[in-house]
Amino acid sequence: MNLFYIRYILIFLLISFCLSLNGQRFHAGFKAGATATKISGDRDPDGGRPRLGMFASLFTNYPVSNNSLLQLEIMYIQKGSRAFVSGQENDDYRDYRLDLHYVEIPVVYKYNLSDVSILTYAERLTLEAGLSFATVIGHYEENEGADITSSVAEEKPFKSGELNIMAGLYYPLRENLEFHFRFSQGVTPVRPHYDREEVAVSGTLWNWINQFGQYNTALSFGISYTIFTQPVTSTS
Repeated sequence: MNLFYIRYILIFLLISFCLSLNGQRFHAGFKAGATATKISGDRDPDGGRPRLGMFASLFTNYPVSNNSLLQLEIMYIQKGSRAFVSGQENDDYRDYRLDLHYVEIPVVYKYNLSDVSILTYAERLTLEAGLSFATVIGHYEENEGADITSSVAEEKPFKSGELNIMAGLYYPLRENLEFHFRFSQGVTPVRPHYDREEVAVSGTLWNWINQFGQYNTALSFGISYTIFTQPVTSTS
């Protein structure tokens, strides 16, 4: 089993235990849904198609104020890229696919807008922002129908870890059940760039950043269900 996979599980369990000891109420639940992702540097001039996948996670959180929560998750998520360009000339044709399987630990701050919003329905929203730490536990790469997983992995291996920033929102559907939407952007590269010499080092800030490697961008949406709220006796 991947060493980082074990470490992430242990970190999740340890922090969950610490939160439960110090919090006044202990919440737990699960989330699941779909993802649409891209990775920079897939060399698709048209921007490519999003790679569709799924995610599933367990979470624990505790209140830090009347309107806010600190939440910790352990998540399995599929990321990657799907680039397809068709044309009459060989130079115009490209069929590329990258499937990435991650174990990820998001740590987010959630704030309910019930006391600050004056817009209809917006007062029911809960916003979130935070960071996540992830590692690849599996991948598959294909170019024009040929499996290039092993050859490319030797040439440009994946980094041992990845840092992401994220923001999202929740909207209640019924008691303990919420719709969840999240945007996540990698701030450290997944691996070296496909061909650094082809990356523009001038122009936009994003072009300049891309020369250092490939970065994940992900949209996810699904449901969040709180299984229980457990009172906890403080030890302090």
